[in-house]
Amino acid sequence: MFVINDIELLTRLSDCLMLKHLTGRCELTISNVRLHEYSSLVIDTVRSNKELIVSEVEQEGFDMWLPSKRKHLTIGELSSIYVALSRKSAVLVLSVEDEFLMPMVKSCGLTFLKFDQFIISQIQDQRIINLFKQLKVA
Repeated sequence: MFVINDIELLTRLSDCLMLKHLTGRCELTISNVRLHEYSSLVIDTVRSNKELIVSEVEQEGFDMWLPSKRKHLTIGELSSIYVALSRKSAVLVLSVEDEFLMPMVKSCGLTFLKFDQFIISQIQDQRIINLFKQLKVA
């Protein structure tokens, strides 16, 4: 299972129909708390994609875990980390914009991949990989 933090990039993948290639190869989940930091348009796009799993954060455990972690990160970003921690063998997928999460991710001992590595490892079609690279620039 892969936990995605950059939901905006995920919706761009959906717009280009690349998300179907990914969800056919692996299980993708996002935090419900993180999702609600975005606009209603993004929320609707994510909710319309039935292959994506929107994970509810177990409130009591999250509330106990949160205070010692709350530094410069949003509750949504922390919820992505928490979802990855609470799922066995989950891998957190981070985009370039998520670089500031690295110290927290490393201190929690989470396995993570950068979005580029994730795409290349999951999609073997070079045309789709090239499309992803163009999408990132846009």
